[in-house]
Amino acid sequence: MSYSNSSMGSGSRTARRNVEFGRTYVVKPKGKHQATIVWLHGLGDNGSSWSQLLESLPLPNIKWICPTAPTRPVAILGGFPCTAWFDVGELSEDCPDDFEGLDSSAAHIANLLSTEPTDIKLGIGGFSMGASTALYSATCFAHGKYGNGYPYTVNLRAIVGLSGWLPGARSLRNKIEGSHDAARRAASLPILLSHGLCDEVVPHKHGEKSYHALNLAGFRNLSFKTYEGIGHYTVPKEMDEANDVNLRALATKPLSKTDLFFGKARNVQFSAIKAKTSAEADVLDNDSAEVNDKDGFGVVGIHHVGFFCENLERSLHFYQDILGLPINEARPHDKLPFRGAWIWVGAEMIHLSELPNPDPLTGRPEPDRHACIAIRDLSRLKDILDKAGIPYTLRPGQPRIFTRDPDANMLEFAQAE
Repeated sequence: MSYSNSSMGSGSRTARRNVEFGRTYVVKPKGKHQATIVWLHGLGDNGSSWSQLLESLPLPNIKWICPTAPTRPVAILGGFPCTAWFDVGELSEDCPDDFEGLDSSAAHIANLLSTEPTDIKLGIGGFSMGASTALYSATCFAHGKYGNGYPYTVNLRAIVGLSGWLPGARSLRNKIEGSHDAARRAASLPILLSHGLCDEVVPHKHGEKSYHALNLAGFRNLSFKTYEGIGHYTVPKEMDEANDVNLRALATKPLSKTDLFFGKARNVQFSAIKAKTSAEADVLDNDSAEVNDKDGFGVVGIHHVGFFCENLERSLHFYQDILGLPINEARPHDKLPFRGAWIWVGAEMIHLSELPNPDPLTGRPEPDRHACIAIRDLSRLKDILDKAGIPYTLRPGQPRIFTRDPDANMLEFAQAE
Protein backbone atom coordinates (compact mmCIF):
# COMPACT_ATOMS: atom_id res chain seq x y z
CA MET A 1 0.00 0.00 0.00
CA SER A 2 1.04 3.59 -0.50
CA TYR A 3 -0.34 7.08 -0.99
CA SER A 4 -3.14 7.83 -3.42
CA ASN A 5 -3.33 10.81 -5.71
CA SER A 6 -5.77 10.82 -8.59
CA SER A 7 -3.54 12.95 -10.77
CA MET A 8 -0.24 11.23 -10.03
CA GLY A 9 -1.01 7.82 -8.59
CA SER A 10 -1.06 6.16 -12.00
CA GLY A 11 2.54 7.12 -12.70
CA SER A 12 4.73 4.12 -13.41
CA ARG A 13 7.42 3.10 -10.97
CA THR A 14 10.91 4.02 -11.96
CA ALA A 15 13.68 1.50 -12.47
CA ARG A 16 15.49 0.49 -9.30
CA ARG A 17 18.88 1.99 -8.68
CA ASN A 18 21.33 2.07 -5.83
CA VAL A 19 20.22 4.50 -3.15
CA GLU A 20 22.26 6.62 -0.78
CA PHE A 21 20.75 7.50 2.58
CA GLY A 22 20.93 11.07 3.81
CA ARG A 23 22.36 12.50 7.00
CA THR A 24 21.52 10.96 10.37
CA TYR A 25 20.84 13.13 13.42
CA VAL A 26 21.36 11.82 16.95
CA VAL A 27 19.74 13.21 20.11
CA LYS A 28 21.67 11.96 23.12
CA PRO A 29 19.83 10.99 26.32
CA LYS A 30 19.85 13.62 29.05
CA GLY A 31 19.88 10.95 31.78
CA LYS A 32 21.03 7.35 32.02
CA HIS A 33 20.85 5.68 28.61
CA GLN A 34 18.25 2.89 28.79
CA ALA A 35 16.70 2.78 25.32
CA THR A 36 17.31 3.83 21.71
CA ILE A 37 14.56 4.66 19.22
CA VAL A 38 15.04 5.24 15.50
CA TRP A 39 12.45 7.84 14.44
CA LEU A 40 11.52 8.07 10.75
CA HIS A 41 10.26 11.17 8.95
CA GLY A 42 7.56 11.35 6.29
CA LEU A 43 7.74 11.82 2.52
CA GLY A 44 9.89 14.78 1.49
CA ASP A 45 11.10 15.51 5.03
CA ASN A 46 14.44 14.85 6.74
CA GLY A 47 15.79 13.68 10.08
CA SER A 48 16.70 17.17 11.28
CA SER A 49 13.14 18.48 11.69
CA TRP A 50 12.11 15.57 13.94
CA SER A 51 15.32 15.57 15.97
CA GLN A 52 14.55 19.12 17.15
CA LEU A 53 11.09 18.09 18.36
CA LEU A 54 12.26 14.85 19.97
CA GLU A 55 14.99 16.65 21.89
CA SER A 56 12.30 18.61 23.75
CA LEU A 57 10.34 15.55 24.93
CA PRO A 58 10.47 14.60 28.64
CA LEU A 59 12.14 11.23 27.96
CA PRO A 60 15.62 11.68 29.45
CA ASN A 61 16.70 8.03 29.19
CA ILE A 62 16.01 7.61 25.47
CA LYS A 63 18.53 8.16 22.70
CA TRP A 64 16.89 9.19 19.43
CA ILE A 65 18.36 8.38 16.03
CA CYS A 66 16.77 10.34 13.17
CA PRO A 67 18.02 9.19 9.76
CA THR A 68 17.19 10.82 6.45
CA ALA A 69 15.70 8.75 3.64
CA PRO A 70 17.34 8.50 0.21
CA THR A 71 16.36 10.96 -2.48
CA ARG A 72 14.62 8.94 -5.17
CA PRO A 73 11.99 9.36 -7.90
CA VAL A 74 8.52 8.89 -6.40
CA ALA A 75 5.50 7.70 -8.38
CA ILE A 76 3.01 9.87 -6.48
CA LEU A 77 4.97 12.93 -7.62
CA GLY A 78 5.08 11.79 -11.24
CA GLY A 79 8.66 10.60 -10.86
CA PHE A 80 9.89 13.81 -9.23
CA PRO A 81 12.75 12.98 -6.81
CA CYS A 82 12.43 13.64 -3.08
CA THR A 83 13.36 11.93 0.18
CA ALA A 84 11.37 8.70 0.52
CA TRP A 85 11.91 5.41 2.37
CA PHE A 86 10.43 3.52 -0.60
CA ASP A 87 8.51 4.27 -3.77
CA VAL A 88 4.81 5.07 -3.36
CA GLY A 89 1.94 4.99 -5.83
CA GLU A 90 -1.74 4.46 -5.12
CA LEU A 91 -3.12 3.63 -1.68
CA SER A 92 -4.82 0.47 -2.84
CA GLU A 93 -4.66 -3.20 -1.94
CA ASP A 94 -4.21 -3.89 -5.64
CA CYS A 95 -1.12 -1.69 -5.88
CA PRO A 96 2.14 -3.65 -5.45
CA ASP A 97 4.41 -2.71 -2.57
CA ASP A 98 7.99 -1.63 -3.22
CA PHE A 99 9.56 -4.43 -1.18
CA GLU A 100 13.03 -3.74 -2.53
CA GLY A 101 12.88 -0.19 -1.21
CA LEU A 102 11.26 -1.33 2.05
CA ASP A 103 13.93 -3.97 2.62
CA SER A 104 16.69 -1.48 1.90
CA SER A 105 15.31 1.04 4.41
CA ALA A 106 14.52 -1.60 7.05
CA ALA A 107 18.08 -2.92 6.76
CA HIS A 108 19.50 0.60 7.12
CA ILE A 109 17.44 1.13 10.29
CA ALA A 110 18.47 -2.25 11.69
CA ASN A 111 22.11 -1.40 11.00
CA LEU A 112 21.76 1.82 13.01
CA LEU A 113 20.31 -0.13 15.95
CA SER A 114 22.77 -3.02 15.71
CA THR A 115 25.63 -0.88 17.05
CA GLU A 116 23.81 -0.04 20.31
CA PRO A 117 25.01 -1.66 23.58
CA THR A 118 23.48 -5.08 24.29
CA ASP A 119 21.68 -3.91 27.45
CA ILE A 120 19.85 -1.10 25.62
CA LYS A 121 16.22 -1.67 24.60
CA LEU A 122 15.43 -0.87 20.98
CA GLY A 123 12.42 0.64 19.23
CA ILE A 124 11.32 2.22 15.95
CA GLY A 125 8.75 4.95 15.38
CA GLY A 126 7.72 7.28 12.63
CA PHE A 127 5.21 9.57 10.98
CA SER A 128 3.32 8.90 7.73
CA MET A 129 5.69 7.05 5.38
CA GLY A 130 8.07 6.76 8.33
CA ALA A 131 5.31 5.02 10.30
CA SER A 132 4.81 2.59 7.43
CA THR A 133 8.51 1.80 7.38
CA ALA A 134 8.46 1.26 11.15
CA LEU A 135 5.51 -1.15 10.79
CA TYR A 136 7.26 -3.01 8.00
CA SER A 137 10.30 -3.37 10.28
CA ALA A 138 7.95 -4.79 12.94
CA THR A 139 6.75 -7.46 10.53
CA CYS A 140 10.36 -8.29 9.59
CA PHE A 141 11.19 -8.66 13.29
CA ALA A 142 8.22 -10.97 13.88
CA HIS A 143 8.86 -13.03 10.76
CA GLY A 144 12.58 -13.19 11.51
CA LYS A 145 13.56 -12.14 8.01
CA TYR A 146 13.21 -9.40 5.44
CA GLY A 147 10.98 -9.73 2.41
CA ASN A 148 14.02 -10.86 0.41
CA GLY A 149 14.65 -13.75 2.81
CA TYR A 150 17.71 -12.40 4.60
CA PRO A 151 17.57 -12.77 8.42
CA TYR A 152 16.38 -9.87 10.57
CA THR A 153 18.50 -9.94 13.73
CA VAL A 154 17.53 -6.84 15.74
CA ASN A 155 15.43 -7.46 18.88
CA LEU A 156 12.70 -4.79 18.84
CA ARG A 157 10.83 -3.83 22.00
CA ALA A 158 8.44 -1.07 20.84
CA ILE A 159 6.88 0.33 17.65
CA VAL A 160 5.04 3.65 17.23
CA GLY A 161 3.26 4.55 13.98
CA LEU A 162 1.59 7.96 13.55
CA SER A 163 -0.67 8.53 10.52
CA GLY A 164 0.74 5.66 8.50
CA TRP A 165 -0.28 2.40 6.86
CA LEU A 166 0.95 -1.21 6.76
CA PRO A 167 2.92 -2.37 3.69
CA GLY A 168 2.69 -6.06 2.84
CA ALA A 169 -0.60 -6.54 4.68
CA ARG A 170 -1.96 -9.16 2.26
CA SER A 171 0.73 -11.77 2.92
CA LEU A 172 1.47 -10.97 6.56
CA ARG A 173 -0.92 -13.42 8.23
CA ASN A 174 0.44 -16.45 6.35
CA LYS A 175 4.02 -15.49 7.22
CA ILE A 176 3.31 -15.22 10.96
CA GLU A 177 1.00 -18.23 11.31
CA GLY A 178 3.51 -20.43 9.53
CA SER A 179 6.06 -20.17 12.37
CA HIS A 180 5.69 -20.67 16.12
CA ASP A 181 8.62 -18.31 16.79
CA ALA A 182 7.12 -15.66 14.51
CA ALA A 183 3.77 -15.90 16.29
CA ARG A 184 5.49 -15.56 19.67
CA ARG A 185 7.46 -12.48 18.59
CA ALA A 186 4.38 -10.88 17.04
CA ALA A 187 2.28 -11.41 20.17
CA SER A 188 4.88 -9.85 22.46
CA LEU A 189 5.79 -6.70 20.50
CA PRO A 190 4.06 -3.50 21.77
CA ILE A 191 2.71 -1.41 18.88
CA LEU A 192 0.89 1.93 19.04
CA LEU A 193 -0.96 3.19 15.97
CA SER A 194 -2.61 6.61 15.95
CA HIS A 195 -4.45 8.49 13.23
CA GLY A 196 -6.35 11.72 12.74
CA LEU A 197 -9.97 11.23 11.71
CA CYS A 198 -9.73 14.14 9.24
CA ASP A 199 -6.52 12.95 7.56
CA GLU A 200 -6.91 13.51 3.81
CA VAL A 201 -3.37 12.48 2.87
CA VAL A 202 -3.41 8.99 4.41
CA PRO A 203 -7.12 8.54 5.22
CA HIS A 204 -8.08 7.23 8.65
CA LYS A 205 -9.60 4.07 7.16
CA HIS A 206 -6.15 2.88 6.10
CA GLY A 207 -4.92 3.19 9.67
CA GLU A 208 -7.88 1.07 10.76
CA LYS A 209 -7.17 -1.52 8.06
CA SER A 210 -3.56 -1.70 9.21
CA TYR A 211 -4.66 -2.27 12.80
CA HIS A 212 -7.00 -5.10 11.80
CA ALA A 213 -4.38 -6.71 9.54
CA LEU A 214 -1.82 -6.71 12.35
CA ASN A 215 -4.38 -8.05 14.82
CA LEU A 216 -5.40 -10.90 12.49
CA ALA A 217 -1.73 -11.77 11.97
CA GLY A 218 -1.25 -12.29 15.71
CA PHE A 219 0.06 -8.94 16.98
CA ARG A 220 -1.74 -8.94 20.33
CA ASN A 221 0.03 -6.11 22.19
CA LEU A 222 -1.54 -3.60 19.85
CA SER A 223 -3.48 -0.35 20.31
CA PHE A 224 -5.10 2.08 17.88
CA LYS A 225 -5.87 5.69 18.83
CA THR A 226 -8.19 7.96 16.83
CA TYR A 227 -8.02 11.76 17.11
CA GLU A 228 -11.13 13.67 16.04
CA GLY A 229 -10.66 16.88 14.09
CA ILE A 230 -7.00 16.11 13.34
CA GLY A 231 -5.57 15.92 9.82
CA HIS A 232 -2.21 14.67 8.59
CA TYR A 233 -0.11 16.05 11.43
CA THR A 234 0.70 15.38 15.08
CA VAL A 235 -0.67 17.10 18.19
CA PRO A 236 0.71 17.20 21.76
CA LYS A 237 -1.84 14.65 23.03
CA GLU A 238 -0.76 12.20 20.35
CA MET A 239 2.91 12.60 21.28
CA ASP A 240 2.00 12.13 24.96
CA GLU A 241 0.36 8.81 24.09
CA ALA A 242 3.48 7.78 22.19
CA ASN A 243 5.62 8.79 25.16
CA ASP A 244 3.54 6.62 27.48
CA VAL A 245 3.96 3.60 25.21
CA ASN A 246 7.71 4.15 25.01
CA LEU A 247 7.99 4.52 28.79
CA ARG A 248 6.08 1.30 29.43
CA ALA A 249 7.58 -0.82 26.67
CA LEU A 250 11.14 0.38 27.16
CA ALA A 251 10.92 0.70 30.96
CA THR A 252 12.45 4.18 31.08
CA LYS A 253 12.02 6.63 33.91
CA PRO A 254 10.23 9.94 33.11
CA LEU A 255 11.23 13.32 34.51
CA SER A 256 9.45 14.49 37.64
CA LYS A 257 6.92 17.34 37.42
CA THR A 258 9.45 19.59 39.13
CA ASP A 259 12.01 18.81 36.42
CA LEU A 260 9.44 19.40 33.69
CA PHE A 261 8.56 22.91 34.82
CA PHE A 262 11.74 24.15 36.46
CA GLY A 263 14.59 21.88 35.48
CA LYS A 264 15.95 19.67 32.76
CA ALA A 265 13.11 19.75 30.26
CA ARG A 266 12.95 23.56 30.33
CA ASN A 267 16.66 24.08 29.73
CA VAL A 268 17.33 25.52 26.29
CA GLN A 269 19.19 23.04 24.12
CA PHE A 270 21.17 23.73 20.99
CA SER A 271 22.80 21.32 18.56
CA ALA A 272 26.57 21.16 18.86
CA ILE A 273 27.86 19.68 15.61
CA LYS A 274 30.99 17.63 16.17
CA ALA A 275 33.44 16.33 13.63
CA LYS A 276 33.20 12.59 13.08
CA THR A 277 35.45 9.96 11.60
CA SER A 278 35.07 9.37 7.88
CA ALA A 279 32.81 6.38 8.59
CA GLU A 280 30.48 8.60 10.62
CA ALA A 281 30.62 11.73 8.48
CA ASP A 282 26.87 11.62 7.78
CA VAL A 283 25.88 11.65 11.46
CA LEU A 284 25.20 14.81 13.48
CA ASP A 285 25.14 14.70 17.26
CA ASN A 286 22.69 16.92 19.15
CA ASP A 287 24.73 17.41 22.32
CA SER A 288 22.86 18.98 25.22
CA ALA A 289 24.48 22.37 25.70
CA GLU A 290 23.36 25.47 27.55
CA VAL A 291 22.98 28.58 25.41
CA ASN A 292 26.06 30.78 25.37
CA ASP A 293 24.06 33.83 26.41
CA LYS A 294 26.85 36.17 27.50
CA ASP A 295 24.86 39.30 26.57
CA GLY A 296 21.85 38.26 28.62
CA PHE A 297 18.96 38.79 26.19
CA GLY A 298 17.97 35.13 26.48
CA VAL A 299 18.03 33.31 23.15
CA VAL A 300 15.33 30.61 23.14
CA GLY A 301 15.64 29.32 19.59
CA ILE A 302 14.36 29.69 16.04
CA HIS A 303 10.67 30.56 16.08
CA HIS A 304 10.02 30.53 12.33
CA VAL A 305 11.54 31.30 8.95
CA GLY A 306 9.78 33.59 6.50
CA PHE A 307 9.35 32.95 2.77
CA PHE A 308 7.82 35.36 0.29
CA CYS A 309 5.58 33.91 -2.42
CA GLU A 310 3.94 35.30 -5.54
CA ASN A 311 0.77 33.20 -5.24
CA LEU A 312 -0.38 31.95 -1.83
CA GLU A 313 -2.71 29.25 -3.20
CA ARG A 314 0.05 27.78 -5.35
CA SER A 315 2.45 27.71 -2.39
CA LEU A 316 -0.17 26.15 -0.10
CA HIS A 317 -0.79 23.43 -2.71
CA PHE A 318 2.91 22.59 -2.59
CA TYR A 319 3.31 22.61 1.20
CA GLN A 320 -0.10 21.14 2.11
CA ASP A 321 -1.18 18.89 -0.73
CA ILE A 322 2.19 17.61 -1.94
CA LEU A 323 4.38 17.69 1.17
CA GLY A 324 1.50 17.10 3.61
CA LEU A 325 2.49 19.87 6.03
CA PRO A 326 -0.34 21.30 8.19
CA ILE A 327 -1.37 24.94 8.54
CA ASN A 328 -1.19 26.43 12.02
CA GLU A 329 -4.86 27.39 12.36
CA ALA A 330 -4.18 29.16 15.67
CA ARG A 331 -2.52 32.09 13.89
CA PRO A 332 -5.13 34.34 12.16
CA HIS A 333 -4.08 36.63 9.30
CA ASP A 334 -7.10 38.87 8.90
CA LYS A 335 -5.41 41.62 10.94
CA LEU A 336 -2.23 41.66 8.84
CA PRO A 337 -1.75 44.04 5.88
CA PHE A 338 -0.81 41.13 3.60
CA ARG A 339 -1.98 37.61 2.77
CA GLY A 340 -0.09 34.70 4.26
CA ALA A 341 -0.15 31.44 6.19
CA TRP A 342 1.82 29.63 8.88
CA ILE A 343 2.98 26.10 8.06
CA TRP A 344 4.14 23.62 10.71
CA VAL A 345 7.48 21.94 9.93
CA GLY A 346 8.21 19.72 12.91
CA ALA A 347 8.44 21.96 15.96
CA GLU A 348 9.06 25.19 13.99
CA MET A 349 7.10 27.07 11.33
CA ILE A 350 7.42 28.56 7.87
CA HIS A 351 5.63 31.90 7.48
CA LEU A 352 4.45 32.38 3.91
CA SER A 353 3.84 36.02 2.94
CA GLU A 354 2.29 36.86 -0.42
CA LEU A 355 3.86 39.74 -2.36
CA PRO A 356 3.69 42.71 -2.38
CA ASN A 357 4.78 42.84 1.23
CA PRO A 358 6.45 45.95 2.68
CA ASP A 359 9.87 45.46 4.18
CA PRO A 360 9.51 46.59 7.83
CA LEU A 361 12.97 48.15 7.71
CA THR A 362 12.55 50.29 4.61
CA GLY A 363 8.89 50.30 3.60
CA ARG A 364 9.89 48.99 0.17
CA PRO A 365 8.56 45.74 -1.29
CA GLU A 366 11.55 43.40 -1.06
CA PRO A 367 11.17 39.66 -1.67
CA ASP A 368 13.79 38.69 0.92
CA ARG A 369 13.68 35.74 3.29
CA HIS A 370 14.11 36.13 7.02
CA ALA A 371 14.58 34.12 10.21
CA CYS A 372 12.65 34.88 13.41
CA ILE A 373 14.51 34.22 16.68
CA ALA A 374 12.62 34.02 19.96
CA ILE A 375 14.38 35.76 22.88
CA ARG A 376 13.48 36.54 26.48
CA ASP A 377 14.61 40.18 26.84
CA LEU A 378 13.95 42.42 23.85
CA SER A 379 14.95 45.58 25.74
CA ARG A 380 18.40 44.13 26.42
CA LEU A 381 18.87 43.38 22.72
CA LYS A 382 17.79 46.95 21.90
CA ASP A 383 20.51 48.30 24.20
CA ILE A 384 23.10 46.06 22.53
CA LEU A 385 22.13 47.20 19.02
CA ASP A 386 22.11 50.86 20.08
CA LYS A 387 25.57 50.54 21.58
CA ALA A 388 26.89 48.88 18.41
CA GLY A 389 25.26 51.49 16.15
CA ILE A 390 23.27 48.85 14.24
CA PRO A 391 20.02 50.18 12.70
CA TYR A 392 16.77 48.39 13.46
CA THR A 393 13.00 48.82 13.44
CA LEU A 394 11.01 48.28 16.63
CA ARG A 395 7.47 47.00 16.13
CA PRO A 396 4.85 47.79 18.84
CA GLY A 397 2.08 45.40 19.87
CA GLN A 398 3.69 42.01 20.24
CA PRO A 399 7.22 43.38 20.72
CA ARG A 400 9.74 42.56 18.03
CA ILE A 401 12.87 44.02 16.47
CA PHE A 402 13.87 43.83 12.79
CA THR A 403 17.49 44.24 11.75
CA ARG A 404 19.96 42.88 9.18
CA ASP A 405 23.20 40.96 9.34
CA PRO A 406 26.32 42.14 7.40
CA ASP A 407 25.05 40.33 4.28
CA ALA A 408 21.66 42.12 4.42
CA ASN A 409 19.77 39.02 5.54
CA MET A 410 16.79 40.08 7.64
CA LEU A 411 16.63 38.97 11.28
CA GLU A 412 13.44 39.28 13.31
CA PHE A 413 13.70 39.03 17.12
CA ALA A 414 10.43 38.33 18.92
CA GLN A 415 9.71 38.47 22.63
CA ALA A 416 9.17 34.89 23.86
CA GLU A 417 5.83 34.40 25.56
